[in-house]
Amino acid sequence: MANRILPHIGIAHIAASIILLMISITGCTRNNGDIGPWFGIWTLNSIEADGTPVPDYEPNTIFWKFQSTVINITQLLECHDYHDTFGTWRQIDDSLLELNFTHSNDGQQPGTGLYAPPEEMHLPSEICKLHIVSFTGKKLVLTYISAEEITYTYTLSK
Repeated sequence: MANRILPHIGIAHIAASIILLMISITGCTRNNGDIGPWFGIWTLNSIEADGTPVPDYEPNTIFWKFQSTVINITQLLECHDYHDTFGTWRQIDDSLLELNFTHSNDGQQPGTGLYAPPEEMHLPSEICKLHIVSFTGKKLVLTYISAEEITYTYTLSK
């Protein structure tokens, strides 16, 4: 009975369908290729200033999302609201991460609004370099020394 319903489907059609299915299943999930352990969503667990927790940061309310060369920082606000900001990033070497918040568009100046890090992070709205203290696929510890010579420590996890 199956041969009467679909007599025109042959082995070549089935093989082509399987090949197309396999290509779509194994498609790229990472824009511009694999960026290794950086890829994904990182929760900012804590921020410390010279070893003391920063009082204006509520733990686990900011998320860093790395893809390609873009970093999207999402801050959870009250009433299930959120605020997104964007920049670019690059790992300079094994011990240095660069975040760039100098981007702009027709409606916003460089390093403002959509292109500025959340104030609670105490990072400048410019190019800033963070020291990579430790980095695994699941945990990341960074430090940043501000212009006022305050050492901020950022602990993130996946």
